[in-house]
Amino acid sequence: MMSLGRFILSCIFLMCICANAQAPDLINQIQQNTLQDSKFNKGYYKSGCFIRAHWIAYLIHQAGHKPVKIFIKTESPKIRMKILLPTEQEANWQFHVTAGYQDLKGQIWLVDPLLSNQPFLMEDWVQFMQVQNPHLKLLVQVTGPEVYHINQVENLEFLSLGSTFSKNTMDFIFESMEDLFNWEAATLADHFN
Repeated sequence: MMSLGRFILSCIFLMCICANAQAPDLINQIQQNTLQDSKFNKGYYKSGCFIRAHWIAYLIHQAGHKPVKIFIKTESPKIRMKILLPTEQEANWQFHVTAGYQDLKGQIWLVDPLLSNQPFLMEDWVQFMQVQNPHLKLLVQVTGPEVYHINQVENLEFLSLGSTFSKNTMDFIFESMEDLFNWEAATLADHFN
């Protein structure tokens, strides 16, 4: 369980970065669109960040920009990050990924509606994770949109579907977005049984 002090610190940190950062209109619009889209499941946080990240990368691509993905993980796959979500649920992740794009100033802006209603600068997103895990060394990797998962086997299977944003690839993503609702329902059913 996260300590009250860590919770308060992470809330203050999140309020500060959201107040100070002036995200480009494109990123603000994509952030708001994801929050309002019926495909986005904000309630299921245990898994699926790689699915959501590819969907967000697709939205950025559709807007005419080159998306990037940012992966963050612990040094060891046996150790998990603990992240307190705005819903007050605590996620325990081996890794997390989201998508964004690099603006003309070289800043990478991220859309991660599971963590915030506002876009993040990459440095702030990393710091948000680190503040909640001060005892862990977190590793960050910036990739292109073609990297789907941190696990190479999963990534190769995904790449076999076609090009990064092909119809087959995006059909798979949209079906997987629906699966997140099914996974959430199964998790809730298990919880109440």
